[in-house]
Amino acid sequence: MAEKLYITVSNKLLERISLGEWKTGDVLPSELELVAQYDVSRSTVRLALGRLEGLGMISRKRKRGTLLVSTKPKQVFQRQIGSLDQLEQFAQQTKLHIVEFSETTGEELSKQHEIEPEIKGRWIEYLGWRSWADDETIPVSWTRFAFDGLYEGAKDLMGKSQRPNFKVIEDAYRLKIVLIDQKIRATSVSGQVAEMLELHEGAPALEVRRLMFDERSNPVVHAHSIHKADAVSMRMRLAVGESPEQS
Repeated sequence: MAEKLYITVSNKLLERISLGEWKTGDVLPSELELVAQYDVSRSTVRLALGRLEGLGMISRKRKRGTLLVSTKPKQVFQRQIGSLDQLEQFAQQTKLHIVEFSETTGEELSKQHEIEPEIKGRWIEYLGWRSWADDETIPVSWTRFAFDGLYEGAKDLMGKSQRPNFKVIEDAYRLKIVLIDQKIRATSVSGQVAEMLELHEGAPALEVRRLMFDERSNPVVHAHSIHKADAVSMRMRLAVGESPEQS
């Protein structure tokens, strides 16, 4: 999937800012200068600058030019996820945008995500991304959500509710998720993920993989998501002598 041209230009500007080419209070090159530097149209430059303005990094005023007001994106949209209740709140605060559905196998999922013991059978999955519900222009996370093909009937309900999709499956089939095996790690983005999240290649992010089991210990859902590093934080509480409590 080709990266949108204005995102490419804005990422290059972000890289120059991060390298210290401009400091807070400096005036960035004019639109026409950027047109010449990147060999793109003026509308592309305006979209690129609009993205930086949306991140709270620049201020554009007539006759004053484009001022750099911050060398880092604003972080006013951060949410914390530290429990299943907060996971549900996160779903309510965001909007899911499904790009496509496809079919896969439990064996393929196990291979891709190093799941042991190996899961079996036919699985349905979708590729998508989440934005904040109150501002759909701001992407928050990339997601690939897979579920056992036994619950294919829940497919048409996904993306139409503010509840997490594992809750959609629970409600539709009257089952209960009782165990979640979760893996969290720091990562960096590239390719399709970087494009969907409107981040430059190599930008830091938080990767989360969740395998969810029902009351009979059957795997029902595998959720793989990558979150912007400045948008979501994870919390874990450890008690001495007890099993850790985590989301």
